[in-house]
Amino acid sequence: MATNLSENTSLIETPIILSVSQITWTIKNQLEQLFPNIWVKGEVSNFKKQASGHLYFSLNDEGAQIAAVMFRGNASSLPMPINNGDTIIVKGDLNVYPPRGNYQIVVKSITYAGLGEQLLKLQQLKKKLEALGWTSPDRKRPLPTSIERIVVVTSPTGAVLRDICQILNRRMAGFRLIVNPVRVQGELASKEIAQAIRECSQYRLGDVLILCRGGGSAEDLSPFNDEDVAKAIVECSIPVVSAVGHETDFTIADLVADVRAPTPSAAAELVSHEKQELVDRLKMLRKGIYKAYTGKLSHLKELTSKLLNNKNLKGLPSTIMNRAQRFDELQENLLTITQLRIRMKKKQLDQATKFVQSLAPQTRLIQQREKLNRLNLSLSTRIQSILFQTKNQLKAKERQLIALNPFNVLERGYAVVRRKKDKSVVSSIQTLNVHEQVELVLKDGSALADVTEVLKK
Repeated sequence: MATNLSENTSLIETPIILSVSQITWTIKNQLEQLFPNIWVKGEVSNFKKQASGHLYFSLNDEGAQIAAVMFRGNASSLPMPINNGDTIIVKGDLNVYPPRGNYQIVVKSITYAGLGEQLLKLQQLKKKLEALGWTSPDRKRPLPTSIERIVVVTSPTGAVLRDICQILNRRMAGFRLIVNPVRVQGELASKEIAQAIRECSQYRLGDVLILCRGGGSAEDLSPFNDEDVAKAIVECSIPVVSAVGHETDFTIADLVADVRAPTPSAAAELVSHEKQELVDRLKMLRKGIYKAYTGKLSHLKELTSKLLNNKNLKGLPSTIMNRAQRFDELQENLLTITQLRIRMKKKQLDQATKFVQSLAPQTRLIQQREKLNRLNLSLSTRIQSILFQTKNQLKAKERQLIALNPFNVLERGYAVVRRKKDKSVVSSIQTLNVHEQVELVLKDGSALADVTEVLKK
């Protein structure tokens, strides 16, 4: 039987042919409905900010990458910029961009993860302190021109304190160094630092305070980025020099301190006076005094000589001449005394300098530590004595209680008489009635009895 080919051809299904736009928009509608308002965490790469203010970047993890865009309206509210390598968490909608057929995240907000979150908190704290006026140059005080007492808040075991002592001993004479020891890293460090600054302020332990520590990681320096530490610095009654970490490190303490030094050694140099400067100034003063006196004496001698050679004075009594001669002697004596006093003052200054140099801060620390040990021993002895006395008093009270215990009396054959009806103690024969029931309480139990007769004395 013959088959009609035209009929068989009509049975073949005709394929549905979609345009690029149709398939793209179909995918767009499906994907965007499935993933609205999603959160994605990843590392930033290919970051680019357009002149329009829109941000374009990619989010990556170990196995994949996704494009992201943040339009200017949302990007303008970012508290701090993002950079390549930052780990962030974005919130937004999945979007398909038809012109390229790519899918991407349209970012609405960004949360900083890890170190970025710490930097964000630090940035927010900086803005808060700026609003309070704590970082304003107008609030900060200059260092005193004359510094004799220097208080240092730092770790007593680090190399920082040793370096400061060496620089002060080399550059400065006649100073006192007071150390208020604290921990400079760890969870409790910020609380200790703030408390130490407040103690120095309350008792005005120095003319200037140096807050310092050596370099370290951002986590190591975090106690110096604490708001409570910043508040203690701002409220401190004496000027504060902050010297935290290396020159490239910058903390909140540096922002609010009166003076920021790049290193602890630089802080020691800032607060110290050069010994040689003092010596040179003393020499200059001595030369000035000598020059002034000699100039005055020369002038007086010249004036005296003119008066003596004046023909009008030739006929004056000899007493006036004697006074003129006496004046010359007094001038010479004044010059001699002045030079002698200058030498004595120089000798006193040399002795004072040697004495101050002999008072090394390390010796003072050892003496204070020995004094503290003696006080601890005395306190321990006193506590032991008080405990011994208290123990003896307690034993004496215990013996009194035992002696007054009524049950101990019952052990010796006595009994307590109580009324059966209300358990009240019968203390007098006057209160008993005939035929009344009573309870006799003995050491090992009790018994009931009837009163058959009341015998009075």
